[in-house]
Amino acid sequence: MNHPLLRLKHHAIPLALSCIACVVTGCPLQKSGPPAQSPIVAKPKGQPKVSSGPSPGEDAKSVNVITTYSGVCSMNPATPANPAGDMTGSPIYSQSDFEKFIGRIPENLPSKTNPPPKNDDPLLEKPKIDFEKNMALVLLNPDTLSSKPKVLSIREDAETMWIEAEYPAKPPGEVYPDGMGTYTIVIVPYSGEMKTTRFGFTDGAD
Repeated sequence: MNHPLLRLKHHAIPLALSCIACVVTGCPLQKSGPPAQSPIVAKPKGQPKVSSGPSPGEDAKSVNVITTYSGVCSMNPATPANPAGDMTGSPIYSQSDFEKFIGRIPENLPSKTNPPPKNDDPLLEKPKIDFEKNMALVLLNPDTLSSKPKVLSIREDAETMWIEAEYPAKPPGEVYPDGMGTYTIVIVPYSGEMKTTRFGFTDGAD
């Protein structure tokens, strides 16, 4: 008779033997699921990917920076829907997204004085960028009001853009409001294709 307990026993014996073999040989038990992948921030279909990864090859060409902006801005906190919070580096391809970021720049600078000083950041004037020909690269540095990211180099090939940046050391004991940080935006030529963007960061600490 093909009793259910007998069928369970037949399945249990090979599993038990496999576990014993792993204990003896030291092999890890494998969990079912997709193979591990390199850390890449997920983007909706049709959007560029942002990741760290291999260095540019010999065919990668240098990209000139047209304009640079830097200042202070609010930081997006981590949430269940966005557990990573703000990405350290990301591209912008439209005026609407550009102005959405500008909305995070305070009109008054964080200060203990009352009233606080006005922020003279030129981005508050919402300059128009020709996003048909250009794109913006945003670099963020949370928990500081003085250490602004510095772009060292940008290179690209047919599929990928590499951005190398430096983060200067934060002053010891620096006081800053919660949820604030610094940003640097560079405007660069846009090739017409949303490429994978890879950000490489170095610590400027001595």
